[in-house]
Amino acid sequence: MLEMNLGMDEGNKRINRIAYIRPASWPPANESVLISLQKQFPQAEIDVITIMEILKKQPAFLILNSLSAIFHYGGNILSQRIDLRRAFQRTTKFFDYTSHLIRERLSKKDYLFSFQIQSIFDGSLLGLPHFVYTDHTHLANLLYPSFDRRKLLPESWIQREKAIYENARIVFTRSAHITNSVISQYSIPAGKVKCVYYGANVPNHSELDPDRYAQKNILFVGINWQRKGGDDLLKAFEIVLKVHPDATLTIVGSSPVVNLPNVKLIGRVPIEEMNKYYEQASIFCLPTTLEPSAVAYIEAQSFRLPLVVTNIGAAPDLIVNGENGYLVDVHNPTQLAIALIRLLDDPHLCEQMGNAGYERTHEIYNWDSVAKRMKAQILASL
Repeated sequence: MLEMNLGMDEGNKRINRIAYIRPASWPPANESVLISLQKQFPQAEIDVITIMEILKKQPAFLILNSLSAIFHYGGNILSQRIDLRRAFQRTTKFFDYTSHLIRERLSKKDYLFSFQIQSIFDGSLLGLPHFVYTDHTHLANLLYPSFDRRKLLPESWIQREKAIYENARIVFTRSAHITNSVISQYSIPAGKVKCVYYGANVPNHSELDPDRYAQKNILFVGINWQRKGGDDLLKAFEIVLKVHPDATLTIVGSSPVVNLPNVKLIGRVPIEEMNKYYEQASIFCLPTTLEPSAVAYIEAQSFRLPLVVTNIGAAPDLIVNGENGYLVDVHNPTQLAIALIRLLDDPHLCEQMGNAGYERTHEIYNWDSVAKRMKAQILASL
């Protein structure tokens, strides 16, 4: 009945408004989730609350919180262990103030439920069903072998983050890795944590040329070059060139200094231009050191590319080693090179693995399917 009428009676008034709360419109997933939820709740008015847009109109807070970020994280900022934007959004002042602003906004209208993406504020209002969708928890960082513990946020932040999950009716996650973190590291009951996965922001609608697997073009997509394992990939590619001197490496999203031949530096490009780089690739490689859920994995698989990625985060959800790609250890360029050479040796294997990856993920890992799973859980809980 709720699904058909989409509302709850408040006296004689029917509520058909949903609050969608996000830190910003970027990254693209924040917009993709919004669009997919609108499809699932077509009769509802979705009130979009974008935190950073609200804060831009409050210069005094921007200044005070920037000073707070520098005070608490100055050493990490100077050593580049954390950038200023991330530090700005990881102060208790930011958490408390934005949570207050959200609750103030929610209290002025009637909502069927509220839904927040990411976990850097608490968008819950007492008495209003609230749902959280996150790709990461802070304590999950401790599960990555290369995590620098000097980046760990204080206990005051951890307790606030835990309250996000406690106050949510359901916590939706993008991977089994983060589901386990919410349950085991934050002591949230397993029954209220649901893995619904995630989707691609560059969906494939093109005809793909099977001859591209023989072109020996390795594709890397990532903005954060260091965290995404870019230096390890260059070391591996140097080994690859000794066996396949005609292999190429295309780097999209980053512009590192490179002293190797056959490397194409593309830098950052608009998301609508990404298709051509996936279409021209033979193999996708991302040897990241910390990755709760790389959307680029799904994008690559939607273009039927075999994956060579590190065995961390969401990767084990996606890849059966040797079936649709290869999982390698973090900071192991030799192992990485061996996997790449194995695929470059055999274009047919590339195609076979690319097709297997597509078949394994395309039904599960798309935003409409994600929203359908969330809708079912939301309606059942309401």
